[in-house]
Amino acid sequence: MRIHAKINHALRQIKQILKFSVFCAPSKGTAETEATETPSDEIFLSPVKIDGKYGYIDKNGKMAIKPQFEGAGDFKEGLARIRLDNKWGYIINKNGEIVINPQFDDAWDFHEGLARIELDGKYGYIDKNGKIAIKPQFEEAEWFYGGLARIKLDGKYGYIDKSGNIAIKPQFEEASWYFEEGLARIKLDGKYGYIDKSGNIVIKPQFEEASWYFEEGLARIKLGDKYGYIDKNGKIAIKPQFEEAEWFYGGLARIKLGNKWGYIDKSGKVVIKPQFDYARVFQEGLAMIELGGKYGFIDKSGNIVINPQFEYAWSFQEGLARIELGDKYGYIDKNGEIAIEPQFYEAEDFQEGLARVRLGNGEWGYIDKNGNIAIEPQFEEAGDFQEGLAVISLDGKWGFIDKNGKVVIEPQFDGAGFFQEGLARIRLGDKWGYIGKNGEIVISPQFDNAWWFHEGLAWIKLGSKWGYIDKNGKIAINPQFEVADDFQEGLARIKLGGKYGYIDKNGEIVINPQFDGAGFFHEGLARIKLGDKYGYIDKNGNIAIKPQFDYARVFQEGLAVISLDGKYGYIDKSGKVVINPQFEEARQFN
Repeated sequence: MRIHAKINHALRQIKQILKFSVFCAPSKGTAETEATETPSDEIFLSPVKIDGKYGYIDKNGKMAIKPQFEGAGDFKEGLARIRLDNKWGYIINKNGEIVINPQFDDAWDFHEGLARIELDGKYGYIDKNGKIAIKPQFEEAEWFYGGLARIKLDGKYGYIDKSGNIAIKPQFEEASWYFEEGLARIKLDGKYGYIDKSGNIVIKPQFEEASWYFEEGLARIKLGDKYGYIDKNGKIAIKPQFEEAEWFYGGLARIKLGNKWGYIDKSGKVVIKPQFDYARVFQEGLAMIELGGKYGFIDKSGNIVINPQFEYAWSFQEGLARIELGDKYGYIDKNGEIAIEPQFYEAEDFQEGLARVRLGNGEWGYIDKNGNIAIEPQFEEAGDFQEGLAVISLDGKWGFIDKNGKVVIEPQFDGAGFFQEGLARIRLGDKWGYIGKNGEIVISPQFDNAWWFHEGLAWIKLGSKWGYIDKNGKIAINPQFEVADDFQEGLARIKLGGKYGYIDKNGEIVINPQFDGAGFFHEGLARIKLGDKYGYIDKNGNIAIKPQFDYARVFQEGLAVISLDGKYGYIDKSGKVVINPQFEEARQFN
């Protein structure tokens, strides 16, 4: 039963990832980490094979593109790869029109506006017009992420930029597909280490195993047969001692000792004794754990607060957690009481008081927190509610409903995201624009990528650079940045030349790019990073609190949580320690 539940859970996760990639914007990130491929770019057609030929059907099973191809892939960034006469090309839209003639020995999906192709045993890249953007010359090549792609030449791995220039010389036995927190794992002489985006070795190859990427400033490594953690200087932060170890989240990491799972803090101290068959990260103060093939919950003291009894369980959201009993899905409260009887074929978390559910007819609807059907299941796909509206799909087009289930914006778009500050991004063809809550197009589709509005501006992409528009669609700040982010307290973090700084709403650089890391402004200060230490700057860019902390959070009600030597305390806005670092964990005052 446990294996069955885990398999079902994994399959559901995969399905949800695929579905969410259609209409929901991903979690907020920087432009550097978001691909040109945006979630709503997907076209709901599936390749099928009939009498030895591939075509495409829609979700009703209707043949949308007649079988005619020797091979076919999914739609990505508005295009799908197809094969004719043993050569690969691309089709666009639901009519199956060939826009890039079959000519390649092999071809892959588009990512960040380019697609990897193969000609005569070598790999290169094309743009969406089918033009060779980077000449086929590599033994291996991966997709672009954050402007770089891993390639292989003469048996060694390196990286290129979108112009095809060698950004990091091929020299490694292995290399990460992309950079995270500014570093990528590499392998030299059988050992693992890390490089930065300039290709400099910042952590000497010395480990038998190492995490692909850093999380919360630490990376898991293996020395001998034990796991531990290093910081970004390569220093052993937590001695290798664990049979297994996972990434840090919210200051805690799951570890395994004696075949049981528990939790450690960033000092390496065991804060919850290893005792569980399995364990997940904490959310809303509780973490799902497994004992004897059943799932329950613990608090941060390690106390079992909901006895293991479910075939599977998910994290808490808006006070309720999804659970599985007898292949049906329902919800429990934080006392472990059944709040909504397991009855659904699929179910999602609550958002704005409603949760998406699917009944046996395969269509999506919504329930309230009492388990009552609030909106009858009727949609092919459906998103969470935001600002009172939810994006839905009918007959392959996207529109919006209100909380009564009334269609307030007719399904008509090729892609759509949620509403924020009264506007939602939509896609017509391969361009993005915005609509208001009456469904009227207020900013015509014209951008290669576009995100939600915040403080009256939205970051958009034209070509390879990011800039900002206002709610009239006027370019407020010319696209010029490698990274762009939301405005907070009148300033936005940007990246130029590999360093972070800040601009105002006129696009003026008010704090020169100089920091290795930077956060948003809150209560007049922003957290910054120089080297491996955290401090704070004011809105003039002056160092208000000298970088000296191992970790630091935003100010809330005049105080900020900081970490020194593995313990958490609080500072005030003068940088004075007002509560000595003494705690294994600490939260903001609110």
